[in-house]
Amino acid sequence: MEKTFQDQRLARVAEYLQAHCEEKPDLHHIASLAGVSPFYLHRQFSKKFGVSLQALMKQVRLKRAAWQLAYRTHKKIIDVAIEAGFESTESFSRAFRQHCGLTPTAFRQSPDFALWELTELAIRTFCTSAAEASSQTSGGWEEERFAETKVALLTHQGVHPPLSHSISQFIKWRKRESLPPGRSRTFNIFFDDPTTTAETEVRFGIAASGVKSVASNAEGVTLSRIPALTCLVLVVTGEDSMVQQKMTEGIAEHAKQLDFACHPPFLERLTFYPDVPASQATNKLFLPIGR
Repeated sequence: MEKTFQDQRLARVAEYLQAHCEEKPDLHHIASLAGVSPFYLHRQFSKKFGVSLQALMKQVRLKRAAWQLAYRTHKKIIDVAIEAGFESTESFSRAFRQHCGLTPTAFRQSPDFALWELTELAIRTFCTSAAEASSQTSGGWEEERFAETKVALLTHQGVHPPLSHSISQFIKWRKRESLPPGRSRTFNIFFDDPTTTAETEVRFGIAASGVKSVASNAEGVTLSRIPALTCLVLVVTGEDSMVQQKMTEGIAEHAKQLDFACHPPFLERLTFYPDVPASQATNKLFLPIGR
């Protein structure tokens, strides 16, 4: 369905706010960017997303802070608080606890993203609008040769435990093995099509390069490899829902060329949320067409 001019303006506002999510929103400045009055922007934004602009931006900052607490355990809480726009750990802790019922310290010790479900719909709607406005692709799908790469692989399956648990386990293993993203490449492998596979059977791979062997470990990480492949590739900058959309569109458009028997589709994470806003995360998509 074609977007109305009003939706396009709100999407541009969402894009701007995603890119400046650490800043406190200036309603007058943002309204001027959209070419409307502050009152009109406030009313339309609340109607579109179900909450006020200021409240939603606070939720977006707190969610990104939650991801940093869970997955960037080297970062001090005061640093997470400052990046989220708070001037002290006390004000951050108070806002965080009001939002999800736990202090930042307690959440870091036992992350539970189910606590964010009450506001997830508003945030997801907002992020989708931002992604639609800011999603960028580097040209079209192009053929490229992928060199065989040994990887450490953790395969997540189903919904229990949640994917966030597997991500935490992989980060824990990766940190112990001194393989941060700056020193090794990060991949996700889509073993199964979620549209044709039962939810409890869908497998999702989390992988990192830079390994020669993998010792037995409690996290369940194993040694694997992505073989040498000829692939169709596309670089996408945007939120994960848009990345998935581009992947789905690519599979449909090039179905006759693809050969998933040699390897399932995968992507390489070039920049990461929460290190950058979700709308600025960059991924390289790979659709295998043969060995």
